Amino acid sequence: MRTIQQNCQPVTFEQLRSALLNHLAEMPSFCSIKEISLLCPPKPIADDLTKLLVKDQEGKPAVVILCSPTAFPQLVAHYMEKTRLAQAALSPTLSHIVLTPLFEGEVCGLSYAVLPYHQPLREDKLGWYLQRLQRSPEMFKLVHQITELTCTPASAEEVETNFVCPLEHLIELEVMPEQIRGSAKDALKRLKTGEWKPRHVLMHNDFWKGNILLNRDVPQTEKNWQNRFVIIDWTGSNVKGYPIYDLIRLAHSMGTKPTALFTQLNAHCCILDCHFDDARSYFMAALGYLSMNLECFPLEWFVKCAKTWVDELEAVYRLPETKKAALLPVCKPQMQFAKP
Repeated sequence: MRTIQQNCQPVTFEQLRSALLNHLAEMPSFCSIKEISLLCPPKPIADDLTKLLVKDQEGKPAVVILCSPTAFPQLVAHYMEKTRLAQAALSPTLSHIVLTPLFEGEVCGLSYAVLPYHQPLREDKLGWYLQRLQRSPEMFKLVHQITELTCTPASAEEVETNFVCPLEHLIELEVMPEQIRGSAKDALKRLKTGEWKPRHVLMHNDFWKGNILLNRDVPQTEKNWQNRFVIIDWTGSNVKGYPIYDLIRLAHSMGTKPTALFTQLNAHCCILDCHFDDARSYFMAALGYLSMNLECFPLEWFVKCAKTWVDELEAVYRLPETKKAALLPVCKPQMQFAKP
């Protein structure tokens, strides 16, 4: 749990900009800075980072600077450590997808990190439609590979701490819809009867299109599109995280239909060697864990988001059995259809 610095003097954008310009001017690779501006408007959350875009003399984006808020002056340093842990978990196969800082420092008493600029996914309606159509299979394959590469059985102690406790917390969380609390009860029952034997994976925790960039250093002629993806914002990542959560977040971001999501969920359940019902169990455990670690994130926002994501997951479970049968590939014998 982070502690808010009390009575801290706020640092203005101009103070921060001036201090960063002085820092960067001492580095030969940043001697030709034309402009430093806000990358995006600040959010009304105490632990929101200041995100700055640095342009070179030609007016082209060069780097992005993340700076800690005054309430949490070492927050960026902490986040960069989590980024390195995520990269280590994916090493060597997928370590290249994790965007790590060029360098880090401290300015105005606040930790900061400088990261290379890479191309965001398209935001215009037509461009995003075409990009999603062409690249979504590679994005889902990437989540599949992360699950496959980092999947490890949870020890008895980890089951109690990382699954039982979060599920019990979610069950007792009265602001959550009864459907979610009921699903958490079902998951806890499957866990205690031994029907569900949970595993951990590296969880990004905010895996959506806004955190997927295209690597500017990889030629556009690169045929393997997974080599062109760069994933940013590993601030909430967990090397002992929960399967399925990132998949649902990505599917929501991509506007994935229930039939396509069913195929993806089944593939993940094959890796996890679990019953299809436990895709829901994993997601409930993840929600329980996150609800216990919201920190500055408003609970009402989280409840609203959780309901949206669960609704999309439940749409998969409501698919007709005949439809599931037509979609289901050959998998492990214990893979069965979910109960209606």
